[in-house]
Amino acid sequence: MKREDIKNYDFSEDILTPERVMEQIRAHDDRMDTDQPYMALAKAAYTTKFWRYVEGTEDMNIAYEMSRVDQIEVNKIKPALTGYLSNLYPRRIKVILSNSPYTTGDSNKAEMLTNDWINQPLMRERIMSASRQALLYKGAGAKVGYDPAGEGLDRVWMRVFPYWEMVLDSDVHDWDDARFYGHVSFKPRQEVIDEYGLSDDIGGTSRDDFLGSYLAGSGQVRDSDAYASSDNSAFVRVLEFCNMVDDFYDTDGTRYKGRLEIYILDEGYDGEVKPVFMGPLPLVDARGNPMPHIVPLIFEHEPEYPYRGIAYADQLMPQQKELNTMRSYMSQAARRDARVYLTPKGALDADAYTDLKAGEDGLIIEVDEQYAGNLANVVVPIRHGPVSANIQQAMSIAELDLDRNTTISPAALGQVTQATASEIVAIEGHTQSEFGRHAEQRDLWLMQIIRLCLAAHTAALYDPGDSEGGDAN
Repeated sequence: MKREDIKNYDFSEDILTPERVMEQIRAHDDRMDTDQPYMALAKAAYTTKFWRYVEGTEDMNIAYEMSRVDQIEVNKIKPALTGYLSNLYPRRIKVILSNSPYTTGDSNKAEMLTNDWINQPLMRERIMSASRQALLYKGAGAKVGYDPAGEGLDRVWMRVFPYWEMVLDSDVHDWDDARFYGHVSFKPRQEVIDEYGLSDDIGGTSRDDFLGSYLAGSGQVRDSDAYASSDNSAFVRVLEFCNMVDDFYDTDGTRYKGRLEIYILDEGYDGEVKPVFMGPLPLVDARGNPMPHIVPLIFEHEPEYPYRGIAYADQLMPQQKELNTMRSYMSQAARRDARVYLTPKGALDADAYTDLKAGEDGLIIEVDEQYAGNLANVVVPIRHGPVSANIQQAMSIAELDLDRNTTISPAALGQVTQATASEIVAIEGHTQSEFGRHAEQRDLWLMQIIRLCLAAHTAALYDPGDSEGGDAN
């Protein structure tokens, strides 16, 4: 259903009306603005740009940055996440399927299909990307769909998007009570106009990096610029919204459970904003129930709210900041430990001063006879006190805390132990450990991806695509 048909659509009986959808996206943006500094700090520490973030700008003058040799970073976040991922994600995933009481398909063919699909090299990279983002930030999102014109495994696609683009019902206390799932992102203006049959009067804006814009000292741009026309600036903000509680009534009167809504947020979300497209949810499960094609990956969440994530990197950041600060302080103290001398006025002439500063080996400096027998008072070096042992002790404590909070196996750190393969498997399967619980969340997320994969392959078989009469065969 396009914009012309939606003008007369009756939303009065709906639970999630367009006005309430805009309230949710406004609340989402407020939460992301609050979390943005912490996510930007985590990314800066992961990419060894901690002090760039502290300076408040990513594009510092190169000469100035190179001169700051006293700003030392000890990157502990990246090795911790890399080692964690090497244990969390196995070399090859194997899916095992069996028939259920309400399906009639061939489980062997379905198993072969899903194993080949999920173990494609590019698919593995997408899963690794989602896992890395979910550890570094509070979560990540994945979206599954199908292309009826594709061939073989290419019919079904999956895309990964960052946490700040994922719109979730964060106030519910159980996963099954979620009323919606959404994805908000910037898309090329002209492509959106062509896809949804819109007029050319919608504006465009630049697509800035959500975290990079914070480092540059500028806010995230969300409103449109009517004069933006180039490919670098002609983007519009699009919300893809899976409404799970309201039904969709087609123009012929057909009723569908749930619905897919597309909103264009080119002028913000104030005022009366209606979707530019509405239709049934694209995928259904084996029982015919609609499925959201957006799946969040959240390894750790708040105790009462399953859709409010907790970043694994956040528990490492306090020690990371402490370690960087102490190492930089020691570096500054070492550079201040220069050779400084005291001498009576007139004891050395200009040439003697120059020779003393040069510090050549075997240098002999002549002084006046009045200092004969008392040469120790001619030039007296100023002694610097050593760096306090408390600094080194604080660094050791910070590193120890980091090791305790880094929940990865010794093998990932290159440490040889006597642990057997069966013991490692038992640790991963033990859900009371943090690593075991994260592995369980990984498996639950992959199960949802597989369910969507099967539903998308089935939908692609029934979809005639652009071929007239293709559904006859």
